[in-house]
Amino acid sequence: MVTAFLKKLFFSSTCLLAIGAFSVGCAKKVDDAVIEAPSYFGSGANEASFSFDARIIVPESTGKPTEHSIYNSVKYAMKFVLGSVHNNGSVYAGFKIKVNDFETLPNGDYKVFYNLSGKGVFKKDLTSIKFNIPITPDKLWSLSKYKCHQIDEETDEGNFWYTWDPEKNQCPLVKDEHWYQAIVQLVAMPATADTYPEYERLIVDNQLQMTMYFGAADHDNVNWNPLDPKLKDQGARSYMQMRDYLVKTLGYASRVMPTDEISSNYSLRPKLQMPFAEELIKVTPKGNIRIRLFFLETAYLNDNSAAFHYILRNSVKNEAVILYDGHSGIGRNLNLDRIETNNGFKISFNTNYQVIYFGSCLPYAYYTDLFFKRKITDTDPNGTKNLDILAYAKEAHFGNVENLRLVLAFDDYMLKGIKTSYQKIITETPKDFFGVIGDEDNNMPQAFSSAIPGLNIN
Repeated sequence: MVTAFLKKLFFSSTCLLAIGAFSVGCAKKVDDAVIEAPSYFGSGANEASFSFDARIIVPESTGKPTEHSIYNSVKYAMKFVLGSVHNNGSVYAGFKIKVNDFETLPNGDYKVFYNLSGKGVFKKDLTSIKFNIPITPDKLWSLSKYKCHQIDEETDEGNFWYTWDPEKNQCPLVKDEHWYQAIVQLVAMPATADTYPEYERLIVDNQLQMTMYFGAADHDNVNWNPLDPKLKDQGARSYMQMRDYLVKTLGYASRVMPTDEISSNYSLRPKLQMPFAEELIKVTPKGNIRIRLFFLETAYLNDNSAAFHYILRNSVKNEAVILYDGHSGIGRNLNLDRIETNNGFKISFNTNYQVIYFGSCLPYAYYTDLFFKRKITDTDPNGTKNLDILAYAKEAHFGNVENLRLVLAFDDYMLKGIKTSYQKIITETPKDFFGVIGDEDNNMPQAFSSAIPGLNIN
């Protein structure tokens, strides 16, 4: 039965709110929209849908629950769910909730009963998985008394959701009071089987433009020149791995970009920490390939990352291909909303077709939904027609070669006209649940691919 308060809650909600068999809709903000799930292909993993019933406490201090406040509470709770499974897979940020009922607790808080349907990437043939779901997500850190995560992990209130383990010995979090455990059934979703980058659409004005970011692994660097052998940063090593392959093996011409050129091109303020950058050029029958490589600080909470934010803003507006290798910052480092707020500018994507690669930990969970929403238009409600994303659904490591395989596929097309499928790019080096998402609506090529030559990387 829908009570009078539920009716009030129902009709005062800012967007779609479903309670039992009743529903009402209104226009959604893009940030709150649940886009239809793009298809996914990965090596060693499948995308699977799931659904579960749960409950959550909405504090009285936040006011009477609305659809928006309930959604935000559940969204925060789902971060803890991701934390509980991140060694075995990943949970997509977009999901749907249906509020089934609620009750008012003696202290005035509201216990909301809901159903959540979503999806994630998990090991192939896995039919179920254990989710630890918070009931009181906003209180878990204070209640944990520092006893619900590994003591050797650097944990605070901001990242506790990632490291928490409510089943740890002596953890004071009470099952079914503070958190709930569900064995969730996984239903495998169909994967794309033979899809390709839309190579021709990446060429604009007779040029294929790419930008590659290599984030510092260490956050106390004073030396920002990856060409200096004294610099031992893992991010610098990844930079050199890519640079040397492009220059020494594929024959790209390179030049170091002067600081004043970087500052001018990307509108960087004089006091910002300037990154190291090179521009690489290769002339091909289909036009020039222009690649800019950056070694820089990308950690959102580090003051030196501001230059990265300005360069990222420029790249998503102008580049056809963007590759990022570095830390995810548990979802902070490429969080476009936070970057905009922190810097006081707007990040606008271009309307052309783009390919973006995320070489970091769990970007499938952190960034795919966020970036697809930025490409949504009236004719592309999912944001996938003009964006393909390649990302890992597990914790990844510095020095991956998947970025090299992607670049080599573009090089082969520009030089020889060879079109390599995403499935070929991905399955040659299966690791960390690497996959492609958003490719299901790509145009099929008229000519099929040849195999990518084997990589010989030292």
